[in-house]
Amino acid sequence: MLFYLLGILKFHLLFLNPLYCLYLYCIFHPLENYPDYEAALKEKECLTYKLGLALIKADKSWYKGGYVRFCFEVRRLKKEFKRKRNEKKNNAY
Repeated sequence: MLFYLLGILKFHLLFLNPLYCLYLYCIFHPLENYPDYEAALKEKECLTYKLGLALIKADKSWYKGGYVRFCFEVRRLKKEFKRKRNEKKNNAY
């Protein structure tokens, strides 16, 4: 029984796995080819997106002082956001 399962595993690894990977590549195109890719990149620079990422990161490392670091990260992101907003205002005129 064990040799039978080993034979099935080898068959999958040698023949079916490469075909499956090729099939997935045909179905899922690279992200750069989608029409809203540029809008998604722009959205990743948004303050709320960055705050959410910082909060998730802080929650994952709460036992290492993640929430303390989160406070400093919020302060840094706030300063960065204000600086970018002022640059946009100055460049608009």
